[in-house]
Amino acid sequence: MRNWVPSLQSLRGLAAVAVVAFHVDALLVLHGQKALLGAVGAYGWLGVDLFFVLSAYLLGPRFFTEAPPSKRRFWLERFLRIGPAYYAAAAVAVVVALVRDAPGFNPWLAATNLVFLQNLRPETWATLNVVFWTLAVEVHFYLILPWMARRFRGPRWPAWLVAFLAMSLAFRFATFGHGDGRPFGDGDPWLFFGAATLPGFIGHFALGLAAARAQEVRKPGLWAGFGLVLVALLAFSIVPDRWATLLPPSGTEHVLLRPLAAAGFAMVVLGCTSPGRLRRVLELRPLLRLGDVSFCVYLLHFPVLVVLFDALNGTVHPWRFAALGFAASLLAGTLLYILVERPAERWRKAWMDRRRASVSA
Repeated sequence: MRNWVPSLQSLRGLAAVAVVAFHVDALLVLHGQKALLGAVGAYGWLGVDLFFVLSAYLLGPRFFTEAPPSKRRFWLERFLRIGPAYYAAAAVAVVVALVRDAPGFNPWLAATNLVFLQNLRPETWATLNVVFWTLAVEVHFYLILPWMARRFRGPRWPAWLVAFLAMSLAFRFATFGHGDGRPFGDGDPWLFFGAATLPGFIGHFALGLAAARAQEVRKPGLWAGFGLVLVALLAFSIVPDRWATLLPPSGTEHVLLRPLAAAGFAMVVLGCTSPGRLRRVLELRPLLRLGDVSFCVYLLHFPVLVVLFDALNGTVHPWRFAALGFAASLLAGTLLYILVERPAERWRKAWMDRRRASVSA
């Protein structure tokens, strides 16, 4: 069972661009400047929520079958898929930190990034790159996916969806409610665990698995429209002060925000994978090429933006910084894709094919 269609690659590219826009505006605002990119910059962090939903939607169906892959093979495959580009981006981040003489850079704390444990402590989550914590959540999801996806295989999967959503909401409510109001990057451990660890996002992955089960839907364009409207309404009504979200929201009133946004994105995914106008637009070649390099752009854009901000004095030339930031992030991501991700992926596929052939021989 395979749910991949080219439009999803484009959707991943658009999510990466949204995260870049968020960090462009975030750097400006954190240095006392006005945001430039409107709603895309203000709510671009929701691209992470779309990534999580997409991940479960694409990876889960292989475990819906009667003969799923072995856990060991799946984990190895995923590590070989994300590892080369991730570790190359980590090396770039270390070089940037050393060249900039970044205050507070601690190589021992940064080492947690090498084993995907940086999201378990407030003092380590941003030691190398502020987006790397999301890769830790992703890897932790891989560890439980074989078990979790099997819950969605039978006819009782709607009940399991409700259970996982309840688990996620309960965890978010407990941690957000006990927080002291500081952003999790400032050391509030309760809020940190609610906003940066797997239990707070287990509902996202469940929604992705549910979308994979509910793939055959009627009038998919309406699903996509409802999903986009839901995300927009949440962003503009639940978060009236958009720059309160420079880091993940910190109040109990925001407990529902990201899970509901994930529900909207699950609808969008259903609409984008079914034949129709939206799918045709997303399968335009420029958007597909953006999707190809999106993972590398996501990994490298923040250190690129930081270096550019220093070099261009972004507080004096904000529009120049924004324009060049997008261009440089895309260029850096494309180079990482060409030099590392694409050849590593070719090697991985060839190696996995050889392993399968040797097992079946």
